[in-house]
Amino acid sequence: MSFPEHDSYWMDTVNFIQQHYCPEDFVLAPEIFWEKFTRLYTYKITHSQRAIAADCHWAIIHKGLLAEIEESYLQALLKEFSPVFANAVFVVFSRSANLPTLPDDDLHWMAFKNWLRQNKQWPHRFQKLKHRLKGYLRRWFSRQPPQRTTGIPEKMEKIVDFKTLTDEQIRQEMNQLYLEGGYEFPTFYDQARSTEIDQYTLEMLPATAGRKILDIGCGIGRGASLIKDCELMVGIDLSDVAIEQAQRLYANQSNCQFLQMNALQLDFPDHNFDMVLSLEMIEHVSNAQQYLREALRVLKPGGCFLFNVANQDSLHLRITRALGYPAFKTNYQHFQEFSLAEIEAMLLEAGGKIQAIRGSFLIPYWGVPGVSEAIRHLTDNQPEVVNILQTLGHQVSPEYAYTFFVACTKV
Repeated sequence: MSFPEHDSYWMDTVNFIQQHYCPEDFVLAPEIFWEKFTRLYTYKITHSQRAIAADCHWAIIHKGLLAEIEESYLQALLKEFSPVFANAVFVVFSRSANLPTLPDDDLHWMAFKNWLRQNKQWPHRFQKLKHRLKGYLRRWFSRQPPQRTTGIPEKMEKIVDFKTLTDEQIRQEMNQLYLEGGYEFPTFYDQARSTEIDQYTLEMLPATAGRKILDIGCGIGRGASLIKDCELMVGIDLSDVAIEQAQRLYANQSNCQFLQMNALQLDFPDHNFDMVLSLEMIEHVSNAQQYLREALRVLKPGGCFLFNVANQDSLHLRITRALGYPAFKTNYQHFQEFSLAEIEAMLLEAGGKIQAIRGSFLIPYWGVPGVSEAIRHLTDNQPEVVNILQTLGHQVSPEYAYTFFVACTKV
C-alpha cells in the first residue's frame, strides 16, 4: 500500500517532522509511516513489556487509533513529550527542547486534550468500550491508515528501513525476527502464494537426485523441506538464529548442512554446486549484481540457478505510478525491487542465460489508494478471488505479474 501522498493532513505531518528530525530518530506511528521514516515503532510496541516511551524521539498519534495505544504508555508519553504539531487527524509529540510547544488554545490540541480528560474521568467505561471505540473512531475519522500485508509477523513492533543498516545490524534484526517466530502467513493469499513458491521450485528445477544444491537465504531450511533426494543440500543465511533452528529441524537428515554466511561473499570454491536455489532473496541484499555474480560463480557450468523476484513493474505498481503516486517498495526489508529487463541485463553481466520465466499472481489493485482498501478483504481472504488472481499470474506475461521466477544456466 502506498502512502497517502495526496492527503494534506498526512503529508503536512510528515513534512513537519522531516524538517526537524534526524534519520537515526525513532518515530512511534501507524505502520504505513515506514515509507517516510527509516526507524519506526508501531503502536504494537506500546503493549509490550519492553515498551518505554523515552525510547522514541517522536510520536505521531492518530486520533482515530487512540484505542490501539496502551493507556499507561500514552500517559507516560504525555508526561515526557511535548505537543509540537496538530491537525484534524494527528497530534505530533517530541522530546526535543528546541521546538515550541503547541499553545493551549490551538483548536486541534484542545480537541485532543478534551478527549483525554473524558477518558480520565471515566477510565472504567473507556476500558469496557475500548474495542467498540476503536471501530467507531476509525469510521469517524475518514482518513484512516491503509491496511496492508507486509509479509512480516503481525506482531512486529519495530520497523527499520534495511537500506540504512549495516550487514551486522541486518543480522541482528533478522535474528530477532526468527527469535520471535519468523515470517508468518496470516491470510489465505499469503498461504496460497507460499504454496505456489514451493510448487514452482519443484517444477522449474531439473532432476535433483544425486545433485549438490546450494540454498541461498535458506531461513530455517525451506529448500531442505522441499528436496529430499539430493546428494547434498547446503543452506546459508545471514541469520545465525535461523541457521541454528534449521540445524535442529534437520538434525536427522545426513545430506543437509546449514552455515551462517553472507550471500555477497560465499565461502565456497568456483564451480562447486550442480544447482543454486534462492527464494524471496534478491530484493533483500544490498548489492544484487554481486549476489548474482556469487551465485553463478559457485555454480558448475551448465548448472541451474533458480530464484524469484519482487517485480517493480507489476501491474499494480504501474497503475499506482500512472495515478501520480511515487514509486514504493512492497516491504521495508527490501533494498530494491526489479523489472524483468533489469534482471535480464544483470544476469547477462554475471554470466547467466535465462532458460525459463514464470509469473506468479496478478494483483491489479494492490496498494492503489482509494481502491485497495475497499477490496482488500476479498484479495486477501476470499478463496475464489485469490484463485483467480493466481490463475491470472500464470497467464499474463511475467513482466506484469506480482513476482516472477527465473531459471537460468551458467554459460
